[in-house]
Amino acid sequence: MKNYTLSFLILVSIIYSSLNHAADLTCKDLKTCAAWASEQTSVKYDLGTLEKRSLKFDKNFLLLEGDPDFLFNFLLTSNDLARIKRDGGIFQIVQNWELKNYQFPIVKMEEIPNSLDFYTVEFTFSSKNKVKNAMLVFKKYLSKEGRLLEVADSPKILVTEIGIQLQALRSIAIEINK
Repeated sequence: MKNYTLSFLILVSIIYSSLNHAADLTCKDLKTCAAWASEQTSVKYDLGTLEKRSLKFDKNFLLLEGDPDFLFNFLLTSNDLARIKRDGGIFQIVQNWELKNYQFPIVKMEEIPNSLDFYTVEFTFSSKNKVKNAMLVFKKYLSKEGRLLEVADSPKILVTEIGIQLQALRSIAIEINK
Protein backbone atom coordinates (compact mmCIF):
# COMPACT_ATOMS: atom_id res chain seq x y z
CA MET A 1 0.00 0.00 0.00
CA LYS A 2 2.84 2.37 0.85
CA ASN A 3 4.45 1.85 -2.57
CA TYR A 4 1.23 2.92 -4.33
CA THR A 5 0.93 6.03 -2.17
CA LEU A 6 4.55 6.99 -2.73
CA SER A 7 4.25 6.36 -6.48
CA PHE A 8 1.08 8.43 -6.61
CA LEU A 9 2.72 11.32 -4.75
CA ILE A 10 5.72 11.25 -7.07
CA LEU A 11 3.45 11.23 -10.13
CA VAL A 12 1.41 14.16 -8.80
CA SER A 13 4.61 16.05 -8.06
CA ILE A 14 5.95 15.49 -11.58
CA ILE A 15 2.66 16.54 -13.19
CA TYR A 16 2.42 19.64 -10.99
CA SER A 17 6.01 20.58 -11.79
CA SER A 18 5.52 20.14 -15.55
CA LEU A 19 2.26 22.12 -15.48
CA ASN A 20 3.95 24.96 -13.60
CA HIS A 21 6.78 24.94 -16.15
CA ALA A 22 4.28 24.97 -19.03
CA ALA A 23 2.32 27.79 -17.39
CA ASP A 24 5.49 29.90 -17.29
CA LEU A 25 5.93 29.43 -21.04
CA THR A 26 2.37 30.06 -22.14
CA CYS A 27 1.41 33.50 -23.24
CA LYS A 28 -1.60 35.65 -22.56
CA ASP A 29 -1.17 38.40 -25.11
CA LEU A 30 0.15 38.68 -28.64
CA LYS A 31 3.36 40.40 -27.60
CA THR A 32 4.50 37.61 -25.27
CA CYS A 33 3.42 34.88 -27.71
CA ALA A 34 5.28 36.55 -30.59
CA ALA A 35 8.37 36.93 -28.38
CA TRP A 36 8.20 33.20 -27.56
CA ALA A 37 7.76 32.29 -31.24
CA SER A 38 10.65 34.58 -32.25
CA GLU A 39 12.88 33.00 -29.65
CA GLN A 40 11.99 29.50 -30.85
CA THR A 41 12.18 30.12 -34.61
CA SER A 42 14.31 33.29 -35.11
CA VAL A 43 11.43 34.78 -37.12
CA LYS A 44 10.68 38.43 -36.40
CA TYR A 45 7.14 39.79 -36.09
CA ASP A 46 5.69 43.27 -36.55
CA LEU A 47 2.64 43.45 -34.29
CA GLY A 48 1.68 47.04 -35.01
CA THR A 49 -1.20 48.12 -32.80
CA LEU A 50 -2.10 44.53 -31.91
CA GLU A 51 0.74 43.86 -29.44
CA LYS A 52 -1.47 44.19 -26.33
CA ARG A 53 -4.27 42.05 -27.76
CA SER A 54 -5.13 39.19 -25.46
CA LEU A 55 -5.36 35.71 -26.94
CA LYS A 56 -7.77 32.90 -26.21
CA PHE A 57 -6.56 29.33 -25.96
CA ASP A 58 -8.40 26.11 -26.52
CA LYS A 59 -8.28 24.14 -23.26
CA ASN A 60 -6.42 21.29 -25.02
CA PHE A 61 -3.86 23.53 -26.74
CA LEU A 62 -0.29 22.90 -25.59
CA LEU A 63 2.16 25.52 -26.75
CA LEU A 64 5.17 23.34 -26.00
CA GLU A 65 4.24 20.29 -28.06
CA GLY A 66 5.09 20.40 -31.76
CA ASP A 67 6.62 22.75 -34.30
CA PRO A 68 6.75 26.26 -32.73
CA ASP A 69 6.21 28.00 -36.09
CA PHE A 70 3.08 25.98 -36.84
CA LEU A 71 1.81 26.32 -33.25
CA PHE A 72 2.18 30.10 -33.26
CA ASN A 73 0.47 30.33 -36.64
CA PHE A 74 -2.32 28.05 -35.36
CA LEU A 75 -2.71 30.31 -32.33
CA LEU A 76 -2.99 33.34 -34.62
CA THR A 77 -5.56 31.61 -36.83
CA SER A 78 -7.69 30.56 -33.86
CA ASN A 79 -7.73 34.19 -32.70
CA ASP A 80 -8.81 35.60 -36.09
CA LEU A 81 -5.31 36.83 -36.88
CA ALA A 82 -2.95 36.05 -39.74
CA ARG A 83 0.66 36.71 -40.58
CA ILE A 84 1.87 38.20 -43.81
CA LYS A 85 5.47 37.84 -44.92
CA ARG A 86 7.20 41.14 -45.63
CA ASP A 87 10.59 42.02 -47.07
CA GLY A 88 13.51 40.94 -44.91
CA GLY A 89 11.73 37.85 -43.61
CA ILE A 90 9.62 39.82 -41.14
CA PHE A 91 5.99 38.80 -40.66
CA GLN A 92 3.32 41.42 -40.09
CA ILE A 93 0.42 40.31 -37.88
CA VAL A 94 -2.99 41.52 -39.07
CA GLN A 95 -6.61 40.86 -38.25
CA ASN A 96 -8.36 38.51 -40.67
CA TRP A 97 -10.74 41.19 -41.93
CA GLU A 98 -7.69 43.12 -43.22
CA LEU A 99 -6.52 40.26 -45.46
CA LYS A 100 -8.49 41.49 -48.47
CA ASN A 101 -6.04 44.43 -48.71
CA TYR A 102 -2.96 42.26 -49.29
CA GLN A 103 -1.32 40.46 -52.18
CA PHE A 104 0.03 37.04 -51.30
CA PRO A 105 2.94 35.13 -52.83
CA ILE A 106 2.00 33.12 -55.92
CA VAL A 107 3.11 29.51 -55.66
CA LYS A 108 2.97 26.71 -58.21
CA MET A 109 0.28 24.10 -57.76
CA GLU A 110 2.92 21.43 -57.12
CA GLU A 111 4.71 23.52 -54.46
CA ILE A 112 1.87 24.52 -52.13
CA PRO A 113 3.30 24.75 -48.60
CA ASN A 114 1.68 22.77 -45.81
CA SER A 115 1.04 25.79 -43.62
CA LEU A 116 -1.56 28.18 -42.26
CA ASP A 117 -0.07 31.11 -44.19
CA PHE A 118 -1.98 32.57 -47.15
CA TYR A 119 -0.81 32.02 -50.72
CA THR A 120 -2.21 32.44 -54.20
CA VAL A 121 -2.25 29.52 -56.63
CA GLU A 122 -3.14 29.55 -60.30
CA PHE A 123 -5.18 26.47 -61.17
CA THR A 124 -5.29 25.64 -64.89
CA PHE A 125 -8.06 23.51 -66.37
CA SER A 126 -8.44 21.83 -69.74
CA SER A 127 -11.62 23.75 -70.67
CA LYS A 128 -13.80 26.72 -69.66
CA ASN A 129 -16.59 24.30 -68.64
CA LYS A 130 -14.27 22.73 -66.10
CA VAL A 131 -13.44 26.20 -64.79
CA LYS A 132 -17.14 26.82 -64.12
CA ASN A 133 -17.43 23.48 -62.29
CA ALA A 134 -14.29 24.20 -60.29
CA MET A 135 -15.55 27.65 -59.30
CA LEU A 136 -18.77 26.14 -57.93
CA VAL A 137 -16.94 23.45 -55.97
CA PHE A 138 -14.11 25.69 -54.73
CA LYS A 139 -16.60 28.20 -53.29
CA LYS A 140 -17.91 25.48 -50.97
CA TYR A 141 -14.45 24.81 -49.54
CA LEU A 142 -13.15 28.37 -49.31
CA SER A 143 -12.76 30.04 -45.92
CA LYS A 144 -14.34 33.44 -45.37
CA GLU A 145 -10.89 35.01 -45.92
CA GLY A 146 -10.22 33.03 -49.12
CA ARG A 147 -10.67 34.50 -52.59
CA LEU A 148 -11.47 33.14 -56.05
CA LEU A 149 -10.80 34.96 -59.28
CA GLU A 150 -11.59 33.56 -62.70
CA VAL A 151 -8.97 34.72 -65.20
CA ALA A 152 -10.84 36.23 -68.16
CA ASP A 153 -10.73 34.36 -71.48
CA SER A 154 -8.59 31.55 -70.12
CA PRO A 155 -9.13 28.21 -68.40
CA LYS A 156 -7.54 29.47 -65.15
CA ILE A 157 -8.60 30.36 -61.62
CA LEU A 158 -6.54 32.29 -59.08
CA VAL A 159 -7.24 31.11 -55.53
CA THR A 160 -5.98 32.81 -52.39
CA GLU A 161 -6.26 30.65 -49.28
CA ILE A 162 -4.15 29.07 -46.53
CA GLY A 163 -1.67 26.45 -47.71
CA ILE A 164 -3.39 23.49 -46.09
CA GLN A 165 -6.71 24.37 -47.72
CA LEU A 166 -5.01 24.98 -51.08
CA GLN A 167 -3.64 21.44 -50.95
CA ALA A 168 -7.19 20.12 -50.59
CA LEU A 169 -8.33 22.31 -53.50
CA ARG A 170 -5.44 20.95 -55.57
CA SER A 171 -6.82 17.42 -55.10
CA ILE A 172 -10.24 18.61 -56.20
CA ALA A 173 -8.76 20.39 -59.24
CA ILE A 174 -6.95 17.22 -60.30
CA GLU A 175 -10.22 15.27 -60.12
CA ILE A 176 -12.15 17.92 -62.08
CA ASN A 177 -9.44 18.04 -64.75
CA LYS A 178 -9.62 14.29 -65.48
